[in-house]
Amino acid sequence: MKYIIRKICALTATAVYGTIVASALHAQQTAHEHGAVTLNFALDGRQLLMEIRSPAINFFGFEHAPSNDEDKKVVEDGLTKLKSSATLFAINGEAGCEVASVDAEHVLHEEHEEHEEHEEHEEHEEHEEHEEHEEGAMHSEVIANYLFECLIPDELDALTVLLYEQFPTIDRIDYRGALPGGQVSGSLAPEVTTIKLK
Repeated sequence: MKYIIRKICALTATAVYGTIVASALHAQQTAHEHGAVTLNFALDGRQLLMEIRSPAINFFGFEHAPSNDEDKKVVEDGLTKLKSSATLFAINGEAGCEVASVDAEHVLHEEHEEHEEHEEHEEHEEHEEHEEHEEGAMHSEVIANYLFECLIPDELDALTVLLYEQFPTIDRIDYRGALPGGQVSGSLAPEVTTIKLK
């Protein structure tokens, strides 16, 4: 699935806005905002590639590593939902798109590593106080990748995202896509879930 991530980034970065788009995409992917999800996608020939990135709390209700059987079950159930592409996306039927592969994973990050560069510029006392609060703190994200094969990609004109129905704690979905005719970008809300591709 790393191929899909690289492909999306490459297609998006070489589209109309070049390196500006690549920088914006990187900023979106590295942001950690509860309630917000990032959706990246690209159409390459007959292949429609999609990637979801989100803080884990949007899908599991917590950020920490699963510490008991109940937590593990929540993560397992959440990832299972994310792997059910038919309940997450609706693509207009004229394009004849069928899912070819799906992958979803829960990735843990140690919080203090993210703040390391910032902490180097703080006063020594503030640095020590910050470390007392951040030592051992963690956050986590979910990364899901989808590959669709489309029989008639030229007919692809709408993508409906159904994540809100499966995960009601999501507030906003920021999307960016690379298509043969150019780029699309914007945000979805619970009452606006369809991306117009033409």
